[in-house]
Amino acid sequence: MLDTFKQEVLTSFTDSDGFVTVDRNPTPSSTGNGMFHLMFFCVILSRLKLDKDMKERVKATIESCRASKPGLFHRNKTKGATELNPKDEYRAIACLSFLFNLGYAKEICEHGESSHFPWSFDNQRLEYPQLNSWHGHNIGTVEFYKFCSGRVLSLVEVIAVISGLLYATFSKDSAENIWAYCFAQTMRSGGIFLWVASMFCLWRLKKKHSTLGQLCKPYFTEWHVFARLPWVS
Repeated sequence: MLDTFKQEVLTSFTDSDGFVTVDRNPTPSSTGNGMFHLMFFCVILSRLKLDKDMKERVKATIESCRASKPGLFHRNKTKGATELNPKDEYRAIACLSFLFNLGYAKEICEHGESSHFPWSFDNQRLEYPQLNSWHGHNIGTVEFYKFCSGRVLSLVEVIAVISGLLYATFSKDSAENIWAYCFAQTMRSGGIFLWVASMFCLWRLKKKHSTLGQLCKPYFTEWHVFARLPWVS
């Protein structure tokens, strides 16, 4: 199944903008969380050593979402500035940046630190960002951006990012559990404390769901290609 998994996702569950979708044979921009789905797909490919030809695909998709300022991104090129891009898509861009060494996480950090309201990401209102564009209220999110940009985290930041990982792992929300899987697979390379926390959370997710398919079914539905996946360590 894993031999054909990649090709099936690319041919049947990827739209013309490069986003991985919930629907089979999608129309352009038919999914709201396409970058999040693309991140999950690429994390799995990286664990299977099947991601070597994905870098340019991922880069083109992220570039198509650029807003008017470095570090700001639209949800997709169709909706553009008409919709506030949520934190899930920024976390996905940061993760993809880390996986493929693309540099977008550094841009995200630089924008977050220089914004009028630090760590706000409003692709609609640059000068006076909306309160719900602030990413600092989600524990570990800002620290994850920093990690993906290549920065060395302080002890306080390590504690924060582990807290965010544990929250996502024990959440009853299926999207949070999928995020925890990606979070842990990314952070496991970050030193002993992050490795221990990541391996514990991966163990907990596997114990709870047994396969990636079971992890994915509540979010992607049972007929999606992700719902047939075994556990990928």
